[in-house]
Amino acid sequence: MQEAVNVAASQVVALDDALAAVHAQIGDVEQKLDAERKQAERNSAADALSGNLDEIERVLPDYLAASRRLFEAVGAVGYFHFGGGQIGALAQNTCAEIDSAMPIAMAELRRMANEVRDGRAPIPPRKPAPARAAAGTRAADPVAAPASSITYVPVRHGPRFRGAVPAADPILEAAGFRLLDRSSEAREMAIAVPRV
Repeated sequence: MQEAVNVAASQVVALDDALAAVHAQIGDVEQKLDAERKQAERNSAADALSGNLDEIERVLPDYLAASRRLFEAVGAVGYFHFGGGQIGALAQNTCAEIDSAMPIAMAELRRMANEVRDGRAPIPPRKPAPARAAAGTRAADPVAAPASSITYVPVRHGPRFRGAVPAADPILEAAGFRLLDRSSEAREMAIAVPRV
């Protein structure tokens, strides 16, 4: 009987050892699967980023050429019309800034895609979905500005606050700046403007 108990006990120990080995193997397999899943996520994010960058490189020359054509077209009226000149200058400046900044940004983003793939950079967050109005409510009119606590009357009076003076920014307060309430002071200034 004792011998049967000893054999059973040794079998239990052998089964425990086998179960421990199987649990270790399961843990290793789960780690490998987790690593493969994370690598697949990194590859997917890097591929998506690379695809976006390829699309940018594909459309950028057309955009820059169209901006230059716009500048040239507006230049035909911009020399005698202020608004036309401003539109032309904006198109020219925007084109020049994009043309000079894009190679730097693209190199950095290509490097980022490689670092995401290699696990040296985090996966970029997903682009947030545009906010939608709740069912049964109207979306806010993007043209209508919210009511401001400041009214502005050009030249004669300048900005005036309605109601209480707004609280100072905590960052400015921490830096030692104080908001001075000068609403009771009447100030007017006359400036000489040459007439043409």
